[in-house]
Amino acid sequence: MDFLSYHDFVERTSNYDCQFIARPDAEENIYESIYAMSNGEGGYIVIGADEEKIYGVDFDFRLNSEKLRGLKYEIQELNRPARIIIIYVEPLEFYERPMIFKGRIYRRVEGINLISSIRSARYMAMRQDDEPEKKERALNETSVKEFHEAIIKRRPELKIYSREEFLRRSFIYSGRNLMREGFLMLGNDSAEITAELKSDMQSITLKANNLWSAYFDMLPRLISRLSYDCARALFEMFMNALIHSDYKKSGAVTITITGNPPACTIINSGLAMSFKRAALRNFRLMKIFKLLGAVRGSGLGIEIIKNYSPEYKIMQDMLNFKTISRIPLKAMKELPSPVIL
Repeated sequence: MDFLSYHDFVERTSNYDCQFIARPDAEENIYESIYAMSNGEGGYIVIGADEEKIYGVDFDFRLNSEKLRGLKYEIQELNRPARIIIIYVEPLEFYERPMIFKGRIYRRVEGINLISSIRSARYMAMRQDDEPEKKERALNETSVKEFHEAIIKRRPELKIYSREEFLRRSFIYSGRNLMREGFLMLGNDSAEITAELKSDMQSITLKANNLWSAYFDMLPRLISRLSYDCARALFEMFMNALIHSDYKKSGAVTITITGNPPACTIINSGLAMSFKRAALRNFRLMKIFKLLGAVRGSGLGIEIIKNYSPEYKIMQDMLNFKTISRIPLKAMKELPSPVIL
């Protein structure tokens, strides 16, 4: 994305992993970070500023393209209020990893650059074969059909494509391989999403076995009788949990709705915040949900939640590596209009 100013950059990248390099003493640090983000979930590298202050770049900045061969990145220079360099690093596909820089593997985990050995790289490469081995039968046909209909409704120009080409263009496949995020979205028993609705009189449990079912079936039932602002806030909380959850761990997302007073608590695997900024963990999931029109990816979701519930906070369970969010609920007598993003 193109930014008009540094303020514009900060406003629009709250959900991305950003590394700030105020005054680079060693050029190699920049290359290490680019490799780390390429082997991780991507992100932005900002040169000439940190989260608190703008320093500017007063030297001739150039990257050696030979050192970055095979990596995907874009550079933008901002001049308001001072000269700042922004590098967007795109995460590599599973079959392009790991990229090795000077005999080491740099990986970006929770906003930190980690270094692995070549031995770890071989193990990492072997692990990448897990998801592509999943065959067509791994997809839930009902989910695929509903997903296809929803996408075509928004993007009718995709109707002309074959099933396989459609799945590629909707980020479920890469080439002929079923991607991990595509399997999470449409697979058979690929994720564990549980909602518990508790009151003094009864307790109801809803379950979804993939992310599409959670989005298409479970979520509308949870927000159907809420006030419009409350429904929008819960919608954003729910989508944040699905997209930010660490599916490489347990991957479970639990939603609990209780009464007296009515409130909703959502717990998902993985820590959502790193160094005061949200670390987006699943970029391909973000692309899929963007195609569905469910998310924007510009960080506006948190603003919607806080406008409804100013006391809203994201809590971190550092011991169990979980993220917890909670808001009060407001019901309405009549069914609300559909939530329109």
